[in-house]
Amino acid sequence: MLEGKRIGFFGAGNMAEALARGLLSAGVEAEMILASDLAEARRKFFAEELHIETTNDNRAVLQRSDVCIFAVKPQNIAGVLAILSPAPSTKLFISICAGVTTGFIEKQLAGSPRVVRAM
Repeated sequence: MLEGKRIGFFGAGNMAEALARGLLSAGVEAEMILASDLAEARRKFFAEELHIETTNDNRAVLQRSDVCIFAVKPQNIAGVLAILSPAPSTKLFISICAGVTTGFIEKQLAGSPRVVRAM
């Protein structure tokens, strides 16, 4: 299902790390995963420990990913969404942000984004 799909994480905290480790364990190659984070320490951790490319540029994650996972704290998602809007409808967005509805994400991304919420 994910074969040939590039997966991007907005946020490289503990939840993103757990998901990334799961993807790697399931056979997804590290080269197919990209993560953004404002914290240099988390980017360095992802790069050194998980061998996953990182950036501090959320737009780069959007442009280079087929599946985009929101793994930021709920109070920070509005800022991320503002940077990404309008988002292309070709991307699949997955949110693991507690208390943030798909409707909110869809409205902020504008257009007709495909959004899934997973808890």
